[in-house]
Amino acid sequence: LLPNGVAGCHGHRVAAGRSATRRRHAPMATCQAGTMNALDYDVVIIGAGPAGAAAALTARRVAPGARVAVIERAAFPRDKTCGDALSPDAVAELAKLGLSEAVDGFEPVDRLRLRAPSGGEVADAPPAAGYVIPRVTFDARLAAAARASDVGWHDATVRAVRPTATNGVAVDTAIGKLTPGFVIRAAGANSVARRARE
Repeated sequence: LLPNGVAGCHGHRVAAGRSATRRRHAPMATCQAGTMNALDYDVVIIGAGPAGAAAALTARRVAPGARVAVIERAAFPRDKTCGDALSPDAVAELAKLGLSEAVDGFEPVDRLRLRAPSGGEVADAPPAAGYVIPRVTFDARLAAAARASDVGWHDATVRAVRPTATNGVAVDTAIGKLTPGFVIRAAGANSVARRARE
């Protein structure tokens, strides 16, 4: 972890640093290119896919007074190669986020069948229904919910995540520098944030 915490999206741990729950700021609006410079945040989330969007919504829920920013280089809707399936556990997590409507318009999957090339087949019913939703739709719905939750939304590419001379962390982007208390890495295995963590 970098100083003040660069946390992975697969876990929920952060290193010692300023607590997002202790600071109170006015809500942040969406920022466009050229409108920010050395912004100070409690939490910066790199990546607005399902992991990043869920992190933003969770941060807003548990610390409504914290300044939260999301940095995303892609424009939504955008597609991604994926099987598009949501397990029953994933559907339950959406409910916890208050996003049960994210599956609206799609039929629940309440039965599974696997068939081998040899012709063998096995079928079963899961304990609860799942869904199959194209990522181009699902990701856009989650990103829209995160964007509407009063986070600072920055359409930008992250160039570097680096420690500062004051034992903090800086996120350098194409439109300026962000100086958060915590960074949540949710931009994938090949992202700049991942390489900075290593």
